[in-house]
Amino acid sequence: MQRNIEYPRALLYGSIAQDIAAGRLHTRDKTRNLSLKEITDKKGPVPIRFEVRDKQTLMPLGDHAAHWSSYIEEIIRGVPLYYPSWLKVLKKQKAALITDIRTQFDLRPHMESPDWTEIDAGIQQHLQKAYNTNKAAFKAQHWVIDPETGTYNVEKIRRARPEAITAEE
Repeated sequence: MQRNIEYPRALLYGSIAQDIAAGRLHTRDKTRNLSLKEITDKKGPVPIRFEVRDKQTLMPLGDHAAHWSSYIEEIIRGVPLYYPSWLKVLKKQKAALITDIRTQFDLRPHMESPDWTEIDAGIQQHLQKAYNTNKAAFKAQHWVIDPETGTYNVEKIRRARPEAITAEE
């Protein structure tokens, strides 16, 4: 049984926090969403339904709703983290994510419906939340304040960058 453990905020900025965070944070490599991949390899994109809730929030419904959030988290890891916010991510990258989602989920009926504008906005909201969560986790792990200066040691961060990130990123 896996438990979510809440750590005090102060602990997240210390050297112990790096060890803790390293064990519970995701990597930039794609995960293997095997059950969804197995289904789509056999049957093609799976059907997904959406319900637009009162505050324009999108709720995935149906047999494959559980796969939705894990797949969103998986594909968002391919978006570089150097953008200041989701709003600054290039439109062509966002379009590529929708194309990628369409390989796993059948969005065609939604794209043809009059509700597509709201559904697309909800999908973008899901992607934005996943991007922000991924970026915050990365920063919590790697952007640790130097206790001597009280600031970020950018040169140390650059020298100790994770293997999956290139110097250009």
